[in-house]
Amino acid sequence: MGKIEKDERELVLDRHLTEIGIPVYGRSTRIRNDMKATAAGWLSGSLPSDFPTGLKFCDTYGICPWEWVMGIKHTALTDNFDAKNIAKYIRDYEKKNQIDLSGKQFDEVFDLFHQNVQEGKQFLQRMQVFLNDH
Repeated sequence: MGKIEKDERELVLDRHLTEIGIPVYGRSTRIRNDMKATAAGWLSGSLPSDFPTGLKFCDTYGICPWEWVMGIKHTALTDNFDAKNIAKYIRDYEKKNQIDLSGKQFDEVFDLFHQNVQEGKQFLQRMQVFLNDH
């Protein structure tokens, strides 16, 4: 896993700031006022040269620093999910829906949960709709 390219990082930050309701117009000014730092470079994909300022930005605007730099959320698993609880959640889902995931399928779902628990749960909810229709 390596650092993403500048244009990808620009899109990650744009998507996040849009999702939390920071309008594009005036975005740079708002961040500059909140952070007491110039944000134009960040909005175009650059990273802060000052690590503490970058972490303060992440904290202020609720973006995972791993997502900003690497493009992948690397959160402490929410809802106190650890590997054992993730595996149990997936196995319970299989039993409830009378399905057996292959090893590869289980690994893919597990990896999704490990990166972001909410996205894992949403995926399984969507899967439920698919299973009910077939």
